[in-house]
Amino acid sequence: MTCIVVVNPASGSVPENAVDLIDTELAHLSISYDIQTVSSDTLQDTLSRAHETLSANDTLAIWSGDGSLACALELQRDNSPPILALPGGTMNMLHKRIHGDVTDWPAVLKNCLENRNELELASGLISGHRFYVGALFGKLTQLARAREIGRQGQPLKAVGEVLNTTDLLDLTPELVITSEDGNEFQANTMGVFVEDTVPDAFEAGIFSSISMLDLTTAALEALFMDWRIADGVDHIITRTLNVSCDTDHPIHVTLDGEPYDLECPLKLEFQPRSARVLTARQ
Repeated sequence: MTCIVVVNPASGSVPENAVDLIDTELAHLSISYDIQTVSSDTLQDTLSRAHETLSANDTLAIWSGDGSLACALELQRDNSPPILALPGGTMNMLHKRIHGDVTDWPAVLKNCLENRNELELASGLISGHRFYVGALFGKLTQLARAREIGRQGQPLKAVGEVLNTTDLLDLTPELVITSEDGNEFQANTMGVFVEDTVPDAFEAGIFSSISMLDLTTAALEALFMDWRIADGVDHIITRTLNVSCDTDHPIHVTLDGEPYDLECPLKLEFQPRSARVLTARQ
């Protein structure tokens, strides 16, 4: 078995000496391996070549954050190897979905290479983009832009981003959402989630209040209890969603934490088998 390890040093928690650290870990496992570092400019080409080089019995490991990992999953083909995702980002939402509570990267590496427990990931597809954990819709998702600027070490610019978002607190319902059974909702905020507990559909939480107090209350309830039963949230399970907007601007969306502006109308489709990964779950 051959293992290619792709390291993105720009990811939030990948250390400066990442190559030396992972070389030390792999040297104890008696396998053939190659470690490659990437930048944002070389990431896609490097991953494409790795998928072409390796067979289904080999392993492609990537030490990165959620964005780079999603890129690796997008490029996977039927004859590609399963992907070994090493947590190296700030939030690691996708890594937590794959590995559960196992967050220590050396433990993930050793467990996955020795046991090779394979897991098929479902995803959501929207306007050519996939998401593997969750998609958020509405004006409040613009806070993700400020978060990204803050992560780049520019806190004052991040504050300015919030202050310049003039419609951020305008909670007038502008999204029209239709589920596969024809039910229609008007909302200002929606979350759509890919959950392993619901293997063949999305779970969606739709919030339609125009009160900031109600929004804050629902957010706090969702933090400390099951969001599915929080006041003011419509919980639905569906395989498709159609989303339109009653204004002429794009819909603000975050997909697994990454911000996008997408033109209406939008169709979300549940994809039951989108990627194959190695998991450290027991």
